[in-house]
Amino acid sequence: MQLKSNSTNELIKIEIGVFLKAFVEHLETIAGGDGSVKLKNGRILQPRHFMSYSAHDAHVSYILGAMGVLKFEKVPYAGAVLLDLIGPDPPSSLGNYRLRIRYKQGYSDEIGEYRTLPSCPGQEEIEGCPLNLVLQHLEPFLLDAEEYFKLCSELSHNVTDSSNDLQGARPNWRLVCFACVFFLCSN
Repeated sequence: MQLKSNSTNELIKIEIGVFLKAFVEHLETIAGGDGSVKLKNGRILQPRHFMSYSAHDAHVSYILGAMGVLKFEKVPYAGAVLLDLIGPDPPSSLGNYRLRIRYKQGYSDEIGEYRTLPSCPGQEEIEGCPLNLVLQHLEPFLLDAEEYFKLCSELSHNVTDSSNDLQGARPNWRLVCFACVFFLCSN
């Protein structure tokens, strides 16, 4: 398999595709089931819970890029993405839930700004976007762990990104997490 290293979408898939797949599965579990989520360690999260992921500020650009809200700005130190899932008590169809995204540009940005997802043009940022449309948008970026390891074993470690689309980022060939906070709220 040949990876075009200058493809922003392919870089996003390699960098955070495994995380996005797990995140999407988490959202689908919440919406489609009783709302509780069983973690690998055996703990069960209730329908209203808080998930937090952390990593370097450079990786925040990948989540903004995958969501389609990266404005090609440099992500500052301590930048953060907050994702809010808003909807009825589960179970319900994915279209009854909305996902909204707020981007905080570093520690000095106390409020952050909501961003409009490309799946929902013309809608107010604070309203978010129907979850089914967001998941449809994210589909090309999803990557399971087996596919990830297969891709990594086939790629040369000398591949670099010449497009400079994401702050000159280069694939680092390891799973990453990033500063991303996930909230589940009910109306």
